Amino acid sequence: MPTYDYTGDAAAGANPDHLFLDKFVRYKKTLKVADIIASNTTLTANGVIAAADVIQAIHVPAGFLCLGSAVKTVTAEGAALEADIGVAGGDELQDGLSLNGTAGAVTLTLVGDDWGPDNLTGYYFSANDTIDFTFSSETDAGEWILYVWGIMLD
Repeated sequence: MPTYDYTGDAAAGANPDHLFLDKFVRYKKTLKVADIIASNTTLTANGVIAAADVIQAIHVPAGFLCLGSAVKTVTAEGAALEADIGVAGGDELQDGLSLNGTAGAVTLTLVGDDWGPDNLTGYYFSANDTIDFTFSSETDAGEWILYVWGIMLD
């Protein structure tokens, strides 16, 4: 499965745009399929994001303890489409998240044995990494806002 960097101008290990309030961290990234496709020559040539393509969405620094995520639908894809959110194409934050919700709807992480709020284990990033978004099937439409939160540890 190919991996495509859509983190913006930040280099690996650089702090992305974020909000620090007493070390509480909230990351926010708009994921508009047309913009993701336009950002990469391979995706542009294909005209779609293929199933299992890994979209690196947010750089996170070493020392970040991730506690949860939410996704807000801006524009639904229109067909049966799901996504996994995690590290290296994994589904640690959200597994099988439906992307066909109503515009403005928010889907919270509610998964067992992962990083979600129902078990409060979180995930500690001991090295710089990315939060990734992986689509379950091919897509060429839709827009979502990904929110990830946690605590920045010293």
